[in-house]
Amino acid sequence: MLSDSKVAQEVCNQALNIIENSSDENKTMEITKEKELLMAIMFAENEVELATAINEHIEWTNRHKEKFNCSEIE
Repeated sequence: MLSDSKVAQEVCNQALNIIENSSDENKTMEITKEKELLMAIMFAENEVELATAINEHIEWTNRHKEKFNCSEIE
């Protein structure tokens, strides 16, 4: 599988390096976004809003894994 290759590991490492070395402004925006998503879960007024908010948070937290398939690389 491609995720087991050296190339895939290097791509993942480089992507993670970019994230680690991003500006404080970008990191702050990411933290703010996550807080907004979590607050939408906490303050959902019904089951539909809750399910939607949970799904949005899961999609947001998995966005990098899906792009780079880093979840399978050790």
